[in-house]
Order: sequence, then structure tokens, then C-alpha cells
Amino acid sequence: MVKKIILACFTFILAILIGQASRPTVAQTQYLENEVILFAEDQCEFDDVNQHETDESTDQLLLFECITELKTEEKNEIGSELLDDAELLDEGLPSLDAEDELSETIDDLSVEPYYEQSRNSEDLPVISTISYIAPTYVDFDISPNVSFDTAFDPRENRSTLTPVKNQGQIDVCWTFAANAVLESFLKLTTGIEYNFSEEHMRFATSTDGGNWLGFDRANHDGGSFPMASAYWMRQSLSGPVLASNDPSTDREFTRSVDITASIPRYGKVTDTRYLPTLPSGLTPGCDTTNSYINQIKRFIVDYGSAYIYYSHDEEDGISWQEGPNGMLSYYQKNYGFYHAAVIVGWDDDYCVSNFYIPPPGNGAWLVKNSWGTDWSDGGFFWMSYHTPIFGVATVAGFQKNFSYAIFCYTPFGSSAHIAFEGIHTIYSANIFDCNDPNAVLRAIQFYNKNPNSSYSVYVGVANRNEISDEDLLRRAVAGVAVTSGTFREKGFYTIDLGHIALGSDKIFAVVVKVDTAFGTAVAPLEANTSNSRQSPGQSFISSDSFHWWDTMDNGNITIQAIVSNGTGSTNAERLP
Repeated sequence: MVKKIILACFTFILAILIGQASRPTVAQTQYLENEVILFAEDQCEFDDVNQHETDESTDQLLLFECITELKTEEKNEIGSELLDDAELLDEGLPSLDAEDELSETIDDLSVEPYYEQSRNSEDLPVISTISYIAPTYVDFDISPNVSFDTAFDPRENRSTLTPVKNQGQIDVCWTFAANAVLESFLKLTTGIEYNFSEEHMRFATSTDGGNWLGFDRANHDGGSFPMASAYWMRQSLSGPVLASNDPSTDREFTRSVDITASIPRYGKVTDTRYLPTLPSGLTPGCDTTNSYINQIKRFIVDYGSAYIYYSHDEEDGISWQEGPNGMLSYYQKNYGFYHAAVIVGWDDDYCVSNFYIPPPGNGAWLVKNSWGTDWSDGGFFWMSYHTPIFGVATVAGFQKNFSYAIFCYTPFGSSAHIAFEGIHTIYSANIFDCNDPNAVLRAIQFYNKNPNSSYSVYVGVANRNEISDEDLLRRAVAGVAVTSGTFREKGFYTIDLGHIALGSDKIFAVVVKVDTAFGTAVAPLEANTSNSRQSPGQSFISSDSFHWWDTMDNGNITIQAIVSNGTGSTNAERLP
């Protein structure tokens, strides 16, 4: 009888492994009611922000990467075929020896511990690959009673403003908006006015000229802040670059990637921050507690400005109202044609009568555009709090003299996630190699997707070929965390690790444990592009720090190691 039970357990667990535990794969899909759920994170992340969004085009937009639904009809059939064997489990529990034998067998097969413990496949955690996570309204502990001035206009003292630029006739507003928030951050924190190159950003992030680190876009096409962030964070073909070294040309043409690669980076952006996008149909002005408005104000006060996409319709004359000095006021209640710009100030009392069609209430953002100083009032306009915006982001850190190596598998940043559904803790890990006896791990960079969460960082070092990847990860987490802290918002975080010696002919693992008090904890994955590449033994996730999944089939984890005096095959980013 015990043998039958063991066989039933083993058969049933293998069935679950086949039906529920196969590595998730990213698949293109479409809206299927009650079967596939599509989520949108920042709605336009890694997509052309200059597109008309209709019901039909929304389906196409979200086809880029969607959830892979694991509970398919075929898998349910596999489970039902083994129902008779599974029912044997109810006749009695295996003996202790049988359980030990079964546990050893499962460990040999690298089966998740949940499959060992669960009898009902519906109780098992589902691993989901998500390219866009559901928009979630999060308060970030900002009370409605937080005190901000009722109005702020940096044009009065120019403490955070840099000159208005002109994007010309090419669709690269996103590069101008991204550089504008970086320049504002540096003006606020250093008092120095920088001028960075949009030209370099648009070429470095395109596939033109044989660029192996380009996104799937032409150099004059639209983009996004996450693209800019990836460009800032990676080792090769990265920025920012001074505009004097690569000035804007305002025209469509192609140049060799060698020209782009030859221009030196000026410092390194170390941190970015994002706010969650409000659910569809809601605007900052709809929030009666002013919490979302206060979050944007805090970005402006703490970091200098806030990057946004807003629903823009240049041909719709009723959206614009001209006021004194030619200053334009804008209100658009519908989603449509998207444009990237930068919020630099606000006025809670900006009257509804200033708009051609009065919005539901007072209040407006002061927005810096990229259409030159001859447009509106010096290139600025007022936009109602009730105009839909999304993709709110900013720069939160910069290092001028950066000379370290960036060990990186993810030069395209992160627009995908992987998660154990319903599990509030996730371990994300990358394993790198090192070939220099003097190499020192100084810091890591991690793309956090879990607002209001806590983290711990673990590091494990071993001789090459000394132990398995899984054992190295287990050894790392079994030790004391190198550091810990909290993630307030989504974004790219640089986490200082002090001085961790690595040594020659070594491999080292960097593990980031994230705990979230609500929702499913997710791990960041690199976006799939025609140039992205993954190999086995690079990136892993776990829900319990013992059983690990290699994420090669889904994408690499967005963890980067900042190393001094180091070289390694992982340091050289993906050459063709």
C-alpha cells in the first residue's frame, strides 16, 4: 500500500510539474474573456508615445508581451487523467520514510516545494510572466494634510529650470523630456546648468547603423522614459552625453553605430523613480485627498521636475485657450494622441475660467514643452489637473565621475516581470563571473517594481566550477544580508555594498529579496527585443530561497553589479 501511495504521490507531482510548473514562456495573445487578463503598466512603456490609441490599436499595443496563462485546457486535462491516482492520497499519509524518499526524489528533479506540499493543483502558486503590471493606486504614506505651497513657479528664480529646447519635426519628444528631468535634477542638487544630447539618446536606442544595443525603433521614432533609463544605466552605448559632443540635427538620417559609440558618457544616472499610473478614466484632479497630486509635487520639490505623458490633441482647438503673454492653458479629458513633456510647477487655484472648456475643478500643472521658446509663453503652458497623465517619472541620482565596470545582462532595462502568484516574497538573483584578483564589488543596481516594499541583499562568492548555481544561491542567502532597506517607489535603485572582495577565476551571486505587504511580489525582467539575449545559469528567482528557477526562457533579471578593478565575460555587453 505504501508503494502505491508513493507511486501516486510521485505520479501526481509529476503531473502537476507538467501542467503547472513548466517554465513560463512569454507568448503573444489577445483579449480572451475569463481566460487571459491583460495588464498595462504606465500604458505606454516601451511603446511609441506618439500613437493614436483606439480600441483596436490598444489590442495591438498590448500584444507586444502579455501574460502567459498557465491554466490551459490541455493542462487541466492532464490533471484530470491522473485523478484516480491522486485520490489514493486520501486513503492515508505516507510513512515518514516514504515522505523522506519522496522529498529526495523531488529535490533531484528541482521541483518547487509547493508541489511537494499541495494535493490540489488549484492551491499551487502560478508563475506568471507579465510585461505590464496592473496599474495600482498607492498612497506612499503621503497624508492629505501634507503641506505644500498652493503654487510653485520655478520661472521666478530658475532654481531648477534649464533652457527650453526644440525637438523640431521628428518624434523624439521623449528624449527631450528625459534629458529635461535629468538637467533639472542636477540644477537643483548642484546649481550647475547642464545640456545633454537628445541626438545621442535617439541613435543609441535605435537599431540604425548596425546598433546591437538598439530597441526595435528607428532613430526618429517615439520612445519612452524606460528606454532613456536603460540607456543611462548600461555599460556600452550609454549616456548621458554632453550636447556639445553630439548636437541635435532635427532631421531623419542614419549614421554608423561606431560614431555613436565613440562619444564618451558624461557621468552616470544612478537612480530613477516612477509613480503608479492611475486606473483608466481617473486623473490627478479626481483624487479628493490630493494624495496623487502631492506625490507629483514631491517629485518636483525633491528632484526638480516630473516626466509625464499626457493626452495631447494638437488639432483640437477646443483643448487650448490663450491667455496673457500668449500663455496657453490646456484641458483634454480623453485619452488619444500622447506627448511627453515635463511638469515643473503647479497652481492649486488656477481657475477653470482660464480654459476654453472648463474642467471639473481648479488647479493646473506648469508644463515645460520641447517646441521652442516661441511657442506659448517661452515654451511653457498650464495643464489642468483633470487632464489624463501617466508614466510619471524622474531622475533621483547621478554620479559625475563614474569609472567602474557594470556587470550587466540587461542593457534594455526592464518592461517585464515574473512572479509567484499570491506570494508576497520573491528572491531575484544574477550570477556573474570575475577574472581579476583585485576585483571589488562596490554596489548593485536593481530595478524595483514593488512600491512600499522592503529588501535585503545577499552576496555569495565561489571558485568557478566549485558548486552548482543553485547551491551558490542557497549559500548566499544562508549568510547575513549585506544590507537591507525599503523601496518607496518603483524605479532603478543603486544600493551601496561597501567593499566585497571577489578575486580571480570566481563566480559571484547577487540576490535581492523583496517583501511586499500587499499584492504579489514581482521580479524585474529585461524587455524582449530583437537584440536581447539570455543564457542558462545567469538569472534565477525563488519564493523560498531554496528552490530556484532559471529564468532564461523568460528573460534576464534586472540586477547589475558595480565592480572596481574587475573584468569578466559578463562585463562585456552583448556584442554581435
